[in-house]
Amino acid sequence: MSTKPRMFFTESRGDVDLDPFQLDALRPLLLEQEMRIKNHFDHRMEQLMRLLEHSEHSQREPEAKPPRASTFQNVGSGPSPDDQLGLRAGVAPHLLQLIDRVKADNEKNIFNHPQASFVSALPLWESGKWKQALEQSLGLYEYAVDLLVVIYAVCLGVEIHHTSMSRSEPTWAWTLETAFCAFFSVDLLIRICMERKRFFTGSRRWWNLVDSLSLSMLLAALLEGSRSLGNLSAMIRVGRIMRLARCLWTFRSALARWTQLRQLRVLLTSMAESFKVMVWLVLLVLIFIYVYGLVLTESIWDSCPNDQTPLVCRKFGDLLSSQMTLYQIIYSGLLWGELWDELQEMAWYVRIVFLSYVVFALMVLVNTITSFICSLQSTVSKRERDVLIDNEIDYNERLVRQLYTIFKDFDQNGNGAISWAEFQLALDDERMHAFLNALELDMSDAVKVFQILASEKTGAIEESDFLLGCLRLRGGATAVDMVRMQMEQEWMHSALLQMKTLMHRAIGDLATVQQTVERKSLWGESDSRFAQQSNFNRQASAIARQGTQGRRQESKQSSVSSSSDEPIHTYERTNLKTFERAMTLEQLKIIDQELDRWCRGWTDAFTGAAISVATLNLYQFNYHHVLSQTAPPEGVLLQWPASLVKDVPAIGSTVFQRCPQMKLPRASGKVIQVISERDSENGMDTLTLCVRLVQGQFSRNIEEVVSMGEFELSAREMTVTARNSISYKELLSPEACLPVWYCSHWWGEPIRSFVDCCQQHAILRRLGDLGSYWVCGYANRQHELDLEIAEDVIQTSFFSALKVSRGLLLILDEDATPFSRIWCDYELYSAVMNPNMELDLAVSLMHGRQEAKIITKNLVPGESAVAKSAREQDFPIFLLDRGLEVCLEKGNTTQERDRTNIFQAIAQSKELESAEGQERLHRNLDRANQTLHSTLAILAWPQAVHKNLLPKHAKGLQSGKLNVCDALLKDTSRESLDLSLAHFDESCSDSVVKALAESLPPCLVNLKLSFEGCVRITDVSLQALTARLVQLKLKHLHLDFVGCKNLTDAGLRLLATALHKSNLVELELHFAGCVRLHSPGISQLQENLPSSLRSFKGCLKKELRAAEPDFVLAHGELGRRLRSPNPWVRCTPVLLFGVPVALTLLLL
Repeated sequence: MSTKPRMFFTESRGDVDLDPFQLDALRPLLLEQEMRIKNHFDHRMEQLMRLLEHSEHSQREPEAKPPRASTFQNVGSGPSPDDQLGLRAGVAPHLLQLIDRVKADNEKNIFNHPQASFVSALPLWESGKWKQALEQSLGLYEYAVDLLVVIYAVCLGVEIHHTSMSRSEPTWAWTLETAFCAFFSVDLLIRICMERKRFFTGSRRWWNLVDSLSLSMLLAALLEGSRSLGNLSAMIRVGRIMRLARCLWTFRSALARWTQLRQLRVLLTSMAESFKVMVWLVLLVLIFIYVYGLVLTESIWDSCPNDQTPLVCRKFGDLLSSQMTLYQIIYSGLLWGELWDELQEMAWYVRIVFLSYVVFALMVLVNTITSFICSLQSTVSKRERDVLIDNEIDYNERLVRQLYTIFKDFDQNGNGAISWAEFQLALDDERMHAFLNALELDMSDAVKVFQILASEKTGAIEESDFLLGCLRLRGGATAVDMVRMQMEQEWMHSALLQMKTLMHRAIGDLATVQQTVERKSLWGESDSRFAQQSNFNRQASAIARQGTQGRRQESKQSSVSSSSDEPIHTYERTNLKTFERAMTLEQLKIIDQELDRWCRGWTDAFTGAAISVATLNLYQFNYHHVLSQTAPPEGVLLQWPASLVKDVPAIGSTVFQRCPQMKLPRASGKVIQVISERDSENGMDTLTLCVRLVQGQFSRNIEEVVSMGEFELSAREMTVTARNSISYKELLSPEACLPVWYCSHWWGEPIRSFVDCCQQHAILRRLGDLGSYWVCGYANRQHELDLEIAEDVIQTSFFSALKVSRGLLLILDEDATPFSRIWCDYELYSAVMNPNMELDLAVSLMHGRQEAKIITKNLVPGESAVAKSAREQDFPIFLLDRGLEVCLEKGNTTQERDRTNIFQAIAQSKELESAEGQERLHRNLDRANQTLHSTLAILAWPQAVHKNLLPKHAKGLQSGKLNVCDALLKDTSRESLDLSLAHFDESCSDSVVKALAESLPPCLVNLKLSFEGCVRITDVSLQALTARLVQLKLKHLHLDFVGCKNLTDAGLRLLATALHKSNLVELELHFAGCVRLHSPGISQLQENLPSSLRSFKGCLKKELRAAEPDFVLAHGELGRRLRSPNPWVRCTPVLLFGVPVALTLLLL
C-alpha cells in the first residue's frame, strides 16, 4: 500500500506537510480569488472616478445628481430584485404574502392614472377613481346623516322638556319637525334608489325597516296633529339613535387602537352575545314563574277576601297578579318578608311552596343567570386576541395599500420603477414628507434612502423593493435588528480570520513549492529520479483509489439497474383531446430526474456514440424510451403477403428493421404472436406478426428491410398497425391539463436544457410547479400521428393547442435551430399575429454554470420596464440576429407535405398552383416575414443600443452587424410599437434616437417610447422625432423624457409644432426633471395641442424659481383645454348633500 510523499523543508515557520494534491486544487482557487479582488478593485475605482466626475458637475449645476446603484454596463454584477435578501429577510412571511396579494389585486386593472403633479384631462369616471370617490362621499354622507339623527334627538329632548314645563309646545317645534321629516324622507328615497332590492333584502334591511316605521309615524303625526300619536312617534323617532350603536359596532375593530376603550368594546360584545340567548333566558324565567303562579293562585284565591291577609289576597288573587308578584320578588321589586308574615295565616303547604320558590329563585335561578352572564363576558374577553389579530391584519393591509399608492405617486410616468429624478421630485412636496412621517418613514436623507431601496441591477426602485424596504425602514431599530447586526458582524469577523489563516497557509505552501522547483533545477537528474518515483507512487495510489471507487460505483449501479426497467407509470388510454395533454412543470421535473436511470447504456441511433444525460435530446429519448412505453401492450401488428414469407418466425424471436443511414436498427421488438389469415378485401393470404416494441418505430420504407432470424423481408410490402396507443403525457397522468404556454422547440435540444428553460420561465412568470406547457413530443400519440396531424394545418393538434394557450415559449439552442424549422417559424408567426398572445424566448447555454436566459415581448407580472431591460441584457443577442434572417419559405421540414400545408394556411387557399394563389402566397409570406423580423428587432433594440450594434448607416455610431433598423422599417403592417430605452444614460445618444426615428414603421397608429434618464439626448433627438411624427398618422402617442436634463424650450417648440399638425386622440408626455424647460415652451405646447385630442396626461413638474411665476398658470391651463365627457362624477359629493337640502327647503 503506497502513501503520499512527505517533503520537509526547513523554514522560519517550521515544518510544513506539503500535499501536492491539495496544491493542485488550491492553485486555481487562488487564481480565481485574485481575479475577483482585481475586478472588485477595478469596479470601485470606476465608481470613484464617476463620483469625482459627478462632483465636478455638481459644482457647475446646483441640482442634485441621482445616486447610481449601478448601470447597464455592469448589469451582471448585482442580484436581481427578487434576490435582495437584505430587504426580504426582515419582513414576516405573512407580510410578504400580503404584498403579493395587494400587487395581484392591482395588476388586474392596470391604468396609468395621473398623479397629483400631472396635468390630466382624463375623466375621473374613465380613470377608475370614481368608485373610490363615490365610496368616500357615501361614507361622509352616512356620518352626516348620523350627526343629524343625534341633533334631532337633542332637539326633541329640548322640545319635550319645554312642553312639560310650560304646558305648551314651542313655536319652532312644528317647523323643526317638518324640516327633519323632509330631510329624512329624501334620505330614505335616496337609499331606496341606490340599494333597490337590497333595501329590503340586504344586511341593513332591519335598520331600513326601523327608519321606515319611524318616518311613517312622524309623517302621520304631522298630518293629523294628534298629540298621542305624536308622542308615540316621538318615542319611535328617538329610536333612530340606535344607528349610532350600529356604527359603533361596525367600527369595533378600530377601537382596539385605543386601550382606554378596550372595556367598552368588551362590554358591547358581551351585550351582543347576551342578546342571542336572552330569548331563552326570558322563556325559562316565564315558565318558572308561570308554574309557581298557578300553584299559589289555586291555593290562595279561595281564601280571599280576608281581612287578616289583605296583601296576600291582592298580590295572589288572580293569575296575572301572582306572576307579576313573583317577578318582582326575583328582582327586588317587592319584599317577600311582608308576604311571608301574612302567609302564616294560610295552610302549611302554601308556606312551603312560597318558601321553595324564594329559595330556588333567589339562590339558584338568579345566581345561575348572573354566572352565565359573567362567563359570557369572560369568553368575550378571551376573544380579545382574535380582535387584536384582525385589527393588526387590517392595519397591515391598509399600510401596504397606502405604500402601494405612494409608489404610484412616485412613479410619475407609470413604468413600474422609480428613478432618481422621480424620487427627488416627489420628495420636493412638503405634503408628501408629512404623509411619510405619519407612516413613520424618515426620508430626510433622500440619497441614502434611494441607495438602500434601489435595485443594484437597474439603478431604480422596483415595486417589490419599495414595499419591502418601506416596511423595514418604518420606525426605529428594534432589538432584533441590533442582535442580528451583532451576529453578522461576529460571523464576518470569524470568516475574515479563517480567510487570513488560509491565505497565510497558502502563501507558505506556495513558497515551499517554489523552493522545491529551485532545488530540482540544482539537483538535476537525481532529484528527477526521486520525483519520478514519487509521481509513480502517487499515480499507483490514485489508480488504487479509483479502482475501489469504481467497484463501489459498479455495485451501486448494478443494484439500481435491476430496477431501471421497472415501469413507474400506468398504461391507460384516455379520451383526452390532444390540446388537453399539456405537461405540468412537476411532470417535466420527474422526467429530468429519471433520465440518469433511463439513459444508462444508450447510444445514438445514427452515430452509435454513447449518450450522456447532459446531451440527451428528444430524438434519442423518443427512440429509446417514449416509443416503446407508449406502444400498445398487446403489440404492434406487422403484416406481409404470405407469398413473400419463406419461414414463420418463432414466438420470442427478435425482429429488426434496418436502415442504411443508421448505426442502430430503426426498430426492434419481440414476437409475441404469429397470425396466418386470408385478407377479406383482396382475398390474399397474409402473415401478421404481433411484436412487442423494444425501441424505435416500425415504418413502411422502400429502401429498408426487416430481419427475422436468418431471412429478411422488404419493408416496402409491410403494413404497420398500432391500435390503442397512448401519448407519453397519458402515461404520466390520465387527467386533463389545458396548456397555459405552448412550447415551440427543436427536438435536438438537450432535455436538461429544455426543462431548465421551462423551470426558469415558470419562476419568472410565477406559475409554480403546476404551470402547464404543451410539448408536441409528449402530447401527440407517436404511433398514430396520421390522426394527430391533418392536411389542414388549422385542424392539426399543434394549432388547436396553440389556439387555447395564453402564450408561446420559443426555446432556442446555441445554433438557433428552431428559426430554420418551418413548423417553429409558423408557430412563431401565429403567435406574433395574435395581439392577445404572449411571446417569450428562452435559451440555456452550457458555458460554465448552466442558466436559462429569457426575453419577453411584454412585461411580466411584478416587473417594470427598467427591470425588463436589465434582465434581457444577458440574453445572447446573436440568436436574435439569426432570427432576423429567417424566411418562412426557406424553413426545413422532415416531410415535404408539411411545407405545402403550411403554405396553404398562410395563403388561406389550397390552390397554390394558380396565379392568384401564388400572388396571395407571396404577399402573405412577405407580411409574415416582415412581422417576424420587426418583432425580433424590437426585442433586440435595447441590446443593440447598449452594445453599439446598430447598423452602419446610423450616423455617428460605430459599425455593427445587427440590422434592426431595416427590419423595423420594412414592416408596413405594424400599427403599434412600444420600446423602452430607460436609463441607457451612457449608450443612448442623439444618434440612437435619430436612427430609431428613421426606422419607425410607416403605418404606426400607437407609439410609446421611453427615454427616462437618458441624459445624453438633446433637442436634436426631439427634432428627429418630430420630423418623423409629421409623416405618421398616429392616434395614440406616449413619450417619456423624465430626467433628460439637456432638453430645452427649443425642442419643446418643435414637438408642439408637430403635435399641432397631427390627429392625435390620446397624448401622454412626461418631462419631469427637465430643468431647462421653462414657461415659454410650456405655453407653446399648450397653444398647439391638436383639436382632435380627447385625452391628455403628463407631468411637467420641477422646482419653481421666483423668476418664473407664470409656470404654474401654464401648467394648470394645459389641462383645461380638454373637456371631461362625464362631469357628473366630479359632482357626486355635491349631489349627495345638496339634493336633500334643496328638497327640504322646497317642502318648507
